[in-house]
Amino acid sequence: MTETVRGNKASVLRSRIPRFRDNRSQLTSLPPLPKDRQRKSEAETVSEIRARSSSCTPWRTCPTFTLQARQNWMQALEADQKNLEIIQNTFMNKIRKFAEQGRKLPGTYKFVVMVCNDNRELVKDSSVDSVAKNNEKLIIDKLAQRDETISELQRKLLLSEELTSKLVLELAESQKKDSSRQRLEAEALFAKTKFYQIYSYLQETDIKLKDATERVNKNTDKVIDIMELLNQVKANVDKELASLLEQHQANHDLLAARSKTIIKLQQSELKFKEQYGNLFQELSQKNTQMNLLNNELDAKNDQLDQVLKALKEKLDAVAKQQNTIRLLEEQALRTSLVRTKHEERMASMQVEIAQLKQCLSNHAHVMVANIQGMEAVRAQQYPLPQPEL
Repeated sequence: MTETVRGNKASVLRSRIPRFRDNRSQLTSLPPLPKDRQRKSEAETVSEIRARSSSCTPWRTCPTFTLQARQNWMQALEADQKNLEIIQNTFMNKIRKFAEQGRKLPGTYKFVVMVCNDNRELVKDSSVDSVAKNNEKLIIDKLAQRDETISELQRKLLLSEELTSKLVLELAESQKKDSSRQRLEAEALFAKTKFYQIYSYLQETDIKLKDATERVNKNTDKVIDIMELLNQVKANVDKELASLLEQHQANHDLLAARSKTIIKLQQSELKFKEQYGNLFQELSQKNTQMNLLNNELDAKNDQLDQVLKALKEKLDAVAKQQNTIRLLEEQALRTSLVRTKHEERMASMQVEIAQLKQCLSNHAHVMVANIQGMEAVRAQQYPLPQPEL
């Protein structure tokens, strides 16, 4: 049986990406290394993997290989696999960034596919080309299937949440029933103690009755009264004892019924735990698929954010232009209003000037007439002397 370690694009898409987004963001936010250093680190990583695979002794061949050593070996192998996956993911992210930026790759890259056989030896795999050809179609089909499985898992998760809420309610009721059972057990214990007290009291009364019968053999009337009193006491004690026994039996039946219900609840709880465990296992198996879809959605969201940012800038520019146009229209409106006011004012001033000119001309005529009248009056009153001939 062979174990393959593939480095092509399909294996990267199928590889287990870390679940938390902060780790993924840390990987993508790391600064790119120089080309020679990248090749050197990748060559060193491959050489380290080969050295570890050749140096580690498997547990099948070594009889003294303990369970702890086997676990350590498996943990080391998983760590190497995770490191290789991280290197592949970072390399593919860099290639995607080159494609998004519209830059060409500085060269051609060939992914090396190695196979680890039963002897832990790395050999080449010739099935890369065939896998690469059918890769895209398989990815599309798997993505469609994963969408369906994700919706189905979400529905199952809702059902499991409803079952958990019901189980919590049933557990609360069972706890209440346990408290009531403890209370009934305490009551039954109290009834037993009271029964034993009454029984001891009856024994004491029997002893006292025997003593009394020996003492009052001569006095029969007193003996008859004592016997009647004893019969009454016995009847009362029998009634109380019967009631206590009935109560004890009822409590015992109730405890048995409660114990049956508790057992049923425990069985249903175990069954639900098994179902919940299976569902959790399915969710853990599909988590990597959801992480892959989340990566693709993140890429689409980044593109959408860039488009929205550009659209927002265009809308801001349009809003600024509209504001400028509105201000210019308001300024033109104010200018036209001021111009009309000035024209009206100039017309009214021209009318007033004409009226003032007319008034001044009237006043001038009146003043000239007054001056002429005054000169005529003065000439009549003070005639000028005539020159002598």
